[in-house]
Amino acid sequence: MNKRAIQMMLVLCLILASIGTGGHVHADPTQTIKVMVNGDYLKQDKLAAMKNGRVMVAINPVSVALKATLQFQSAKKPIKIKYGSNEVTFTLGQKTAYVNGKKLTLDVPPQTINNTTMVPLQLLSKGLIVDTAWKEAWKVVAIEPKHAASEIALTETEALKKVKSLLGNGVTVKSKGTDLLRFYTFQGGTSEYEYDFFHYIDKYTGEIYSVTLDASFESLSKAEGLKVLDAKVRPLLTREPNIEDGYETKIINGKKYYAFDVFFVGASNPYYYVTTAYVSVDAKSFYMLTKDNKVVLFSDKLFVQFMNDALKE
Repeated sequence: MNKRAIQMMLVLCLILASIGTGGHVHADPTQTIKVMVNGDYLKQDKLAAMKNGRVMVAINPVSVALKATLQFQSAKKPIKIKYGSNEVTFTLGQKTAYVNGKKLTLDVPPQTINNTTMVPLQLLSKGLIVDTAWKEAWKVVAIEPKHAASEIALTETEALKKVKSLLGNGVTVKSKGTDLLRFYTFQGGTSEYEYDFFHYIDKYTGEIYSVTLDASFESLSKAEGLKVLDAKVRPLLTREPNIEDGYETKIINGKKYYAFDVFFVGASNPYYYVTTAYVSVDAKSFYMLTKDNKVVLFSDKLFVQFMNDALKE
């Protein structure tokens, strides 16, 4: 994708989101609250809710994402979470929790909401000692471990340089600070457009994102990977393919890959699954999933075989 095409894609993507908001993205107040852990959205339902003006999050999926140990006993007995050197004990319906044996008073008690055990962000930030942020305009909660000062991360200057190199000449880019814990935010515009658009760069991975109309992060490298994959497999297929985001990233030989599901939609069988293809972040290498769930190098011959097998089902 050339730089001009990327620029136009971002502008078209954000123009509707920014109309009437001065260029800022605002989520529908009825929109479901999303939860982001370590820069990735959790996919489960009923992840968060508002209670007495406080954001509550589902402790089970968040604990799994943080790789914390969660111990349930019964509804009336204390629940324990172990994360690193910290152990938090709390009881549903009670505002008093304990962090390594020391008392912590919560603004809102942990409770069951929509048949899901939820806790206030305060329990995570002051109990597990993790960083949390609430982006009200987008209805997004961000959670991640505290990063050590020595941890390698892009500086804001380095991030700005990376964004500028993507957009090319003729684009003015200004820093808007840090958003959602791990993302530098930059606002860009050109003399050709009256409105602005936004770019977000993960300061720990260097990956650049835009914002979609539903106020989610959209990886530019994933969009490029989808385009390259489509161009690669389309000549091999006998009919129009469907390629969908697999909502997964996979590390193969130390390199990050995006997952895409390839399938057909038919009349007799509504879903002809072909395979899951993996495209590297730089869109230069490809893998695929075999029928016994093994990841192998992408093969045109094997892909065609899987396609024919799918159409016979």
